[in-house]
Amino acid sequence: MSIKDTAKRPTIQITLNPAQYKVFFEKRERYAELVRERFKDRDLLKISCETLASDNSGYLQTVQTNFCIQPQSLPVNDLKKELRELKDIINNYDELYRFFVNTKWSSYFE
Repeated sequence: MSIKDTAKRPTIQITLNPAQYKVFFEKRERYAELVRERFKDRDLLKISCETLASDNSGYLQTVQTNFCIQPQSLPVNDLKKELRELKDIINNYDELYRFFVNTKWSSYFE
């Protein structure tokens, strides 16, 4: 049996408060802006989860090179990677989708 077998994984579901998540998104944006401001005169390597997930070994080599580390192949363990879609994890996904539909955060729920 493989750990990637979704039938053998726990089927945890959560309910999220849309207003609390809006506050979370706003705080995250303020923090990111603060980081950009404080490090505006430095070279930054921006890493997104989507980029890392799409080519994790290639991107890890980019990170190593950026930090002047001799690039080497690193094992990537994605056994704990969530395979279900958000709508299958979040009980009130439709409510969140409607709440954020015309906001800059709508892409998180598409």
